[in-house]
Amino acid sequence: MMPAGEPTLRDVLSVIEEIRQDVEEIRQDVEGLRQDVSRTNERLEALAADLEALAADQAKRWAEQERRWAEQERRWAEQGIENRVILERIDTYQKASAQVVNLAFALIGAATVALVGIVLRLAVSL
Repeated sequence: MMPAGEPTLRDVLSVIEEIRQDVEEIRQDVEGLRQDVSRTNERLEALAADLEALAADQAKRWAEQERRWAEQERRWAEQGIENRVILERIDTYQKASAQVVNLAFALIGAATVALVGIVLRLAVSL
């Protein structure tokens, strides 16, 4: 007979079966974790691709915006030159207009003096 404290072969086999079942459950858990990691990696790769596409799109938009800024600066420079030309023309026209007015007053004055001279000659001759 065996002492009461020693395990029997059946007890050892039962414990081994429980260990085998625990190992199988652990193996299934590990496989599930592997699948989760695989899906997570796939999502990360998709996110990385999306991020790269967004970065490329943003770079393209930024380049387009810089092109627009350069075009706008060019237009402002052209407008500035055109404005200076227009201001110079206005200044020239104002000066010419003042000269015309001065000439007109000078002609009026000369005509007045001539008329006064003619009138005086006529008056003296009468």
